This record gives sequence, structure tokens and C-alpha cells, in this order.
Amino acid sequence: MIFKSISDWLSEQERRKKSSIFFWEWILFFAIAAFFWTFLFRGLGASFRSTAAAAIVSALYACGFVYLRVFPLTRCKKCNSLLPFLRTEISRRQVRDMEMCLEQEHGGEEYWGHFIDLYYRVYRADIVRFRCRRCHAVWDETEWVPSSDYKLVRRINVKD
Repeated sequence: MIFKSISDWLSEQERRKKSSIFFWEWILFFAIAAFFWTFLFRGLGASFRSTAAAAIVSALYACGFVYLRVFPLTRCKKCNSLLPFLRTEISRRQVRDMEMCLEQEHGGEEYWGHFIDLYYRVYRADIVRFRCRRCHAVWDETEWVPSSDYKLVRRINVKD
């Protein structure tokens, strides 16, 4: 798969995931941070306080990493509540399909040629209506959902 940027890749990954995946990501981040902070705090002395401090700091790190990824997808437009998963989807309607092109350049003298690959991908535009569970505000958002993979259209040899 080819992506224009890291944010394009991340947004596609977020659409594919279920909410339980975020829990498993939290556990993974917690385990990595707990291993690091436990190792660091053991130098201060093995005690209950150092273990508790390592667990608290690890939990904060894990919550921060997962929450920062979830928050832009779930916050309310009116009250900007800081709690994730407060919006509910009321309706979704398809507006149109749009084709986007991507140009990727590769090769060079050391690879016996300089090429440009042209790819296209079809995106579906949906207008989604959401309602906040806290303030009951209703708003519409346009979502661009990829409906196909990138497909190679043409390979151009630049030296020709």
C-alpha cells in the first residue's frame, strides 16, 4: 500500500480498528513504559514506593499515547469535552466518489533507470451526522473513506 503521508496511513488505520484494539494498545504501552520506569526506579532502591511510582508513571504514559490518538476522532464540536467516545453516529449518507492520483518517483542511475509510477485510488465521501452524549449538540462532518486500494495506472521511464 502507498500513502501520501504518515497522517494518511494513521487515519486509515484508525478507521479499521475496533475500540477494543485501543485497550490492547494501552496494555502494550503500559508494559513497555513499566519495564523502563521499573528499571529506572530500581536504582533508587527496591521498595513499594518505587514500584507504585513506576506503575503510576507508566499508566500516565499509556493513557497519554492512546488518548492523543483517539481524541481528535471523538471530541464534540460544541462543548469540546475532553472525554473520548462521547459522540454517537446518528446517520450517514454517501455524497459522491472521488478519484485521487498519486505520483511516486524512484530509481536513478545506479538502478538502471529513472521511473515515475502513477497510482489512483477511489475515495467515498460520506456526510455523517453526530450527536454529543453530554450536551446533545448535533453536527455534520464529511468523511473521506477509501473504497479501493492504490492501483498502478502507468509507469513512465523518464529517460525516454
